[in-house]
Formats: sequence, C-alpha cells, structure tokens
Amino acid sequence: MRHHLVVLHDQYLNLMLSGSKRIECRISTIRRPPFEAVSPGDLLWLKPPSRPVRAMAVAGRCLFRALRSETDLPELIEKYADQICAVDGFFRNAAEWARFISLIWIETVVLIGPMSIRKSDQRAWVALDRMPVPGMRVGSRITIRT
Repeated sequence: MRHHLVVLHDQYLNLMLSGSKRIECRISTIRRPPFEAVSPGDLLWLKPPSRPVRAMAVAGRCLFRALRSETDLPELIEKYADQICAVDGFFRNAAEWARFISLIWIETVVLIGPMSIRKSDQRAWVALDRMPVPGMRVGSRITIRT
C-alpha cells in the first residue's frame, strides 16, 4: 500500500464525500503520477489547493491508458462521465493535447480533521514515500544558481 497526496478543488472533494464522484480522472501530456503509480488499496490524502488535507480515500480499480487517437479520450469520458463529475467544459479540446489518462475508482472516503502539509511545488498529485503526518514537507527543492 502506498500513500498519495491529491490536490483537488473543493467542489470535487465535496462530490467525493457525498458519494457522487466515484472516479478521480487525471489527464496529462506526459507520463506522471498518478499514471501507473496507483494500485487498488493505496491511500489517497485529499486536499484543496493551498489548504490542509481534509479527507482520506482508498483507491479501488485503476485504469491507465495511453491515448493514441483523438477518439480515445471522448470514448472513455462518455463511458464514465457520470462517475467523474467534471464541470461543463472541463474536457473541451483535451483530446487535442492529452496523451495519458488515469482513472482511479474511489472506494471509501473519510472526512478527517484538517492536517497541515507544507507543500512547496505545483504538482497536483504526489506519490509519497510514507504516510503523511502534520507539518510534513512535500515538494521538490529548487536550487537557483547565480
């Protein structure tokens, strides 16, 4: 079992907590987490941008696909749209640029007390080395050479 820090907007977190959003969908131009980094049973630590972790979820089924044609993404979205719960227009033009898709079914979702994580980069999904703890630092250090 691995741990993942997942940054998502309040509306999606609330939909997960209500049970409406059953699949977390991430699309990208390159292979990066969560693509092929999540397995069933992994723990997902959910947080809104620039705010503490608010919930924990268990990953269920995972589907990872390299998108080889402009029809691959629309076909997957049509099949799973009701469980993804994306806002209108979210996938507009995505078939033109997206090369990878990760679909992670959400099993159990539990609201937890706010847990502050000091995240210092822009990644929206971070595969962690260990279970997060309050005050934990997450992010890559950037060295600026002059």
